[in-house]
Amino acid sequence: MTPIPLDLPASARVLFNSLFSTHEPSLLEQGLVSIVLDNGRHIDVSWHPEHESSGCYYLTVYGESWAETIHSATFDNAESVAAAVARAARDFSDSTPLTTIAPSELPVEQSTRANH
Repeated sequence: MTPIPLDLPASARVLFNSLFSTHEPSLLEQGLVSIVLDNGRHIDVSWHPEHESSGCYYLTVYGESWAETIHSATFDNAESVAAAVARAARDFSDSTPLTTIAPSELPVEQSTRANH
């Protein structure tokens, strides 16, 4: 099985991509995608609860440390989260320090699941 391809800027570095178009519990793990952007920000995709088909995908964008959450959203399917990863990589990959970005300029959280 091949992971879903991610449409990322050339400067993005994929540490791993285990995002598959499936709800097979054995493939639904906490660590599915990890990407480092050129400015030190990180994109993480995980599945919670791990190995349970009733869960959902969590996309989180971190600042230069894992303690600094910039953006997060939940998704029901792998294709939607892959598209959101591509948008997040473009939106957050510029070298503009976060301290100079007004909150109104950050992408609006896209969530396909209201209860998460």
